[in-house]
Amino acid sequence: SLTGYTPSDIIGSKTIPYTRIIHPDDRDMVWQTVQSALRGKRHFQMTYRIITADKNQKWVWEQGIGIFSEKGDLIALEGFISDITTQRKAQSELRRSEEKFSKAFHASPDWIVITTLKDGIFIDVNETFLKNSGYTLGEVIGRSSIELGIWENDGDRAAMVEMIREHGGVRNLEVRFRTKHGESLTMLLSSEQFSFGGEECILSIIRDITERKAIEEKLKHSE
Repeated sequence: SLTGYTPSDIIGSKTIPYTRIIHPDDRDMVWQTVQSALRGKRHFQMTYRIITADKNQKWVWEQGIGIFSEKGDLIALEGFISDITTQRKAQSELRRSEEKFSKAFHASPDWIVITTLKDGIFIDVNETFLKNSGYTLGEVIGRSSIELGIWENDGDRAAMVEMIREHGGVRNLEVRFRTKHGESLTMLLSSEQFSFGGEECILSIIRDITERKAIEEKLKHSE
């Protein structure tokens, strides 16, 4: 069962009242929620933790209402309790993943950008992109990379999109970008397609290899 106790352990029991099964940190909240609903003769619903018979912790969602006599006296509480432990764990894992992504997104020394697949409209960019491209956040969000002239060769974006549509992503594609001030940069681009808000988007990590390419060219000429 949900609690690990048998019905005879709990129903009519003074040894194991249900309030003792509720997590100590949540008892006041549960009490206040129920009492407030009873005073107003309303339904109540809440999420809280319980401690099972084998000392495990579970998250539950409860909905209920008080049953009153004709005189207005409380006769019983009626409702149901659902185990939502799996959902809560999944939500917690998702939040942790989002926090990790957010930290990596903002701290990365590479450009990280999120754009729409169809039009290349910027949804988000990291600080490294803004610092190295010369653009402000307000200048890029909601505008397309083609409109801003970031691709030195517009055909490179078309080729990237074709590869993403065919394979779901690209790895280490060498492209040339142009900064706001006209500087040409050689970049190594890796992208993945994903769905965001019902729209197909691209998450791209872009590494500046301009200096490395310049050194390689010098070595080639010296040979």
